[in-house]
Amino acid sequence: MPAVFPTMLVVARTSTPVPQGALPGLIRAAFDAESVHLDRVSLAMLAVLSALETGRGASLTNNNFGFITAGPNYEGTVFRPAWFEESEAAGNPKLERLHEEMKAGRAPSAFRAYMTQEDGARDFARVLLANFPEVISAAKVSDAEGFRSALALKYSPDYRNPKATESIAKLMREFGLTPSVISTAGTGPTGLFMFALVLWLAWRHSKKGRARAVGA
Repeated sequence: MPAVFPTMLVVARTSTPVPQGALPGLIRAAFDAESVHLDRVSLAMLAVLSALETGRGASLTNNNFGFITAGPNYEGTVFRPAWFEESEAAGNPKLERLHEEMKAGRAPSAFRAYMTQEDGARDFARVLLANFPEVISAAKVSDAEGFRSALALKYSPDYRNPKATESIAKLMREFGLTPSVISTAGTGPTGLFMFALVLWLAWRHSKKGRARAVGA
């Protein structure tokens, strides 16, 4: 059976969507309230993280901007995930798996819930600053692969999947950043080949540009 935390106040799981474009402003205000002033890149990267966790804001639940879990010592308000009740998970293979993992202590049974967007965004900032310094550090650089690797360390095992880099890069563009091309760590032969290909194409483009200039 899932763990029971008597100090938690469980509330209904409630959809609280926000437009994707509102995420940077909410996040900036939250970090400002913690006396941490984000630069442009860091703000965009942390907005990318929130967008990933909330389906671009459309799946924001109980104003939890980072899908932050509630551990056994948490004394605040929480909501239960869709896989908490066996009856609700039934028929959905992913939820059924998560329900079994939850019973084994490998998946969360509660997530933090907030009354307002501002409360949720500010706790998102507090949790990142207190518990995930590697994410804050990685957010300073527009490197999709590096950011994914930082998130995979502790934030969520979901980011261990290299395919998450593509999702991060896409959202980076939507938030006005150009993903860094140079990131070969852990990519193996395929990643190195792609890196070499990019360099070769850049060289060819440069060479053609010089030829046109000479012939003009």
